[in-house]
Amino acid sequence: MEIAHVKIPISNYLLQYVTDKSAPSLVFGNILNLLKDGCWETPEMVDTLEMLLQHGAQGRDVQVALILSGSACNASRLARHFVGILLNYNVDINYDQGRPLQIAAENADINILSIMIAKGATTDSLCMAFPHIFRAEPRAEEAKMLSLIQLFQEYAGDQLSNGDVRPRITDPAVFMSIAVYPESCRILESILDAGFPVDEKMYHDLPGLGNVSTTPLYWALLDNQSVTEPVIHLLLKRGASVEGHPSPLLHLAINKRYSSIVQLLIEAGADVDAANHENVTPLSLAYQRNDLETMKALLAAECEPDDGTLHEAARRLDFKATELLLEHDHDPNRPSPEHEGRGALAELCNQAPVYAQRSSDKNLERDVKKTIKALIKGGARTNIQTKTADDFEKSVLLLALDSENPLVMTKAFLDSDQWKYVNEDFNLFTDGEYTFSPAMYVEKGMWEGEPCQVAGVLNLLKSK
Repeated sequence: MEIAHVKIPISNYLLQYVTDKSAPSLVFGNILNLLKDGCWETPEMVDTLEMLLQHGAQGRDVQVALILSGSACNASRLARHFVGILLNYNVDINYDQGRPLQIAAENADINILSIMIAKGATTDSLCMAFPHIFRAEPRAEEAKMLSLIQLFQEYAGDQLSNGDVRPRITDPAVFMSIAVYPESCRILESILDAGFPVDEKMYHDLPGLGNVSTTPLYWALLDNQSVTEPVIHLLLKRGASVEGHPSPLLHLAINKRYSSIVQLLIEAGADVDAANHENVTPLSLAYQRNDLETMKALLAAECEPDDGTLHEAARRLDFKATELLLEHDHDPNRPSPEHEGRGALAELCNQAPVYAQRSSDKNLERDVKKTIKALIKGGARTNIQTKTADDFEKSVLLLALDSENPLVMTKAFLDSDQWKYVNEDFNLFTDGEYTFSPAMYVEKGMWEGEPCQVAGVLNLLKSK
């Protein structure tokens, strides 16, 4: 008859006559096999195990029992009760690198952890167990988490962040803090106060970059993370580095529309001119995101002008952005390699119908005029010629004629006080053999505009 099925008083009586001191431990190990199969969920079984402990059961099987019952604590009151029983006896809390502590940490069980620590947990075991507090499911409430951090820090002290101890969980504590509690500044601050480095790195597989080393700050700013602005603010406040990342931090902050973080990054010394792998500057990206406040912050930080952003704003007929950039010394006459060598005014007149869709030609013409006048006021010259891909020299007027909506673009340009220059030399077109006026350029089919607009454009050009 197995002892687990003998009534307790009888088992206790029989054990009094066993002379082999190892017998209770051997029987305990036998019953433990039932525990491993999950067949111990009865008070009688727990009573039997306690009786064996009273008679001196000890050794590895007792440590394993603590691990097994600890793992079931959250699902079973009886398992939790048995853990309490085991802790009254000679169990080794540091068994298997402190595995019992690790399980209690995953259960976020402050009471059991406190008892275990008092039974002689070593500093190494505490360091091994600490990361497991972030594995609790569901995650512990903030107040409990803060108490857990304080408990470990109280007993492990400065050694808690000792890099020489390598837990089974290798993710740095700061990473785990912002991953599990992306909104909690208090938990992150507690982790940093415990001595964990703010810039400790780990590897992540990132699209387009591969397996790269990242800091918590970089990871927090990635698009697919939900780390809040105050938490990122705290990382920067506590000295997170703004240099040496897989891609510029400013771009990440701009993509997340974290304007306050952009300002903090600038104040921390982030390079306001560093382009990303697509050669896009922070200013250009801020414009693409329609983030005027971030543009102002970057311009106030004296980012380099003439990165092509003015051309982007001009061809989209973004009047406010165009004025802002001109106020900060962006040159409207600079030939932009990214825009086929055109200046900002030429880019507008040639490309606005593509990039600045409007509900009607009337609205398009209105916004074109407004932006052209801003560029001219900002120093844009109307007599500049641009060398095209086919090696011809074309004026701004000719590029307007070559646009997808030549009638609107040409009228808007000429109405910006340019009528009087229609037949000036700089507006003539030469194909190497013949020279054409703007009207003849259209009439002879040299232009690249819409054929259906020929009559309207010719009437416009010949009316003056």
